[in-house]
Amino acid sequence: MVDHVRAESQARYMDFLWEYCTETERAIFRQGRNAAADGPKRVTAKIYRQATGFEALLGYLYLTNPQRLQEIFQLLAGHIRSEVENKRPATESPSEM
Repeated sequence: MVDHVRAESQARYMDFLWEYCTETERAIFRQGRNAAADGPKRVTAKIYRQATGFEALLGYLYLTNPQRLQEIFQLLAGHIRSEVENKRPATESPSEM
């Protein structure tokens, strides 16, 4: 569960969501990304800024359009499920998990 709030994961989620975002949402992401400092030393500045932009977008939607935020979460849930399924070893069936 902690993996979902790591900067690396958030940056990856934003890469996935980009094509689903409206122009306004992309602008909010860019503002958040560009406002971020260099961040912690364990990730690159680019990843940190990307994650900050993702968080800014979620915060914006939380305050202005909770229904759209739920749509974003549903898109992410489907994406995360497919990531998990693709990482599952080929010999392991879902019922063995």
